[in-house]
Amino acid sequence: MRIISCYTKDYAKMAKKLRASCKKLGLTHSIKQVPERVSWRKNTFYKPEYILEMLCKHEEPVLWVDADAVVNSEPRYFTDERVIHDIDMGFYVFGKKILTGTLYFGNTDKAKDFLRMWLNTCNMSTPPWHDQDVLNRMFMDGKHPPDLKFTVFPACYIRIKCMPHHQDVRPVIEHDLAHCKNRWPGLEWDMTTRKFSRT
Repeated sequence: MRIISCYTKDYAKMAKKLRASCKKLGLTHSIKQVPERVSWRKNTFYKPEYILEMLCKHEEPVLWVDADAVVNSEPRYFTDERVIHDIDMGFYVFGKKILTGTLYFGNTDKAKDFLRMWLNTCNMSTPPWHDQDVLNRMFMDGKHPPDLKFTVFPACYIRIKCMPHHQDVRPVIEHDLAHCKNRWPGLEWDMTTRKFSRT
């Protein structure tokens, strides 16, 4: 399995930490800087394109991790054949929403078909939707390959540092939610109100 990510220049410092965390654990990884597109929203649409590119290039399962994350320990869930045997896709669900900060894709035809569908749907979507919105709408509408096999993985693989949910979970992969900070500078997560507030 290969850990993959891509990022624009605003995320370079964070991506450096992700790369360093993978190297420290001896994890195979491909983490690449890509050019800016016309908007943050359009930048997110490169995610399915890059995942598909890496899956086709390396012909092995991949674990997408947003560039604002670090890997604290070996992600054993995704190398356990009892869990991921014949699995096309893995994700975490918070409430009723699939989160796309950490995503697993097996080296399967159905995984590749899904990524092509996700990419095409992203390219046809209208503002303010971004990659996560599009993916969730696809699942709500049943727009994915028939018999797509997926697993819902534990919260420790997508723990978000500044959010209150699962704060008692020891993170294997920990996210910094940098997109909120980059899009809305001066915002901080308020643990009391459970909302973002201006600082």
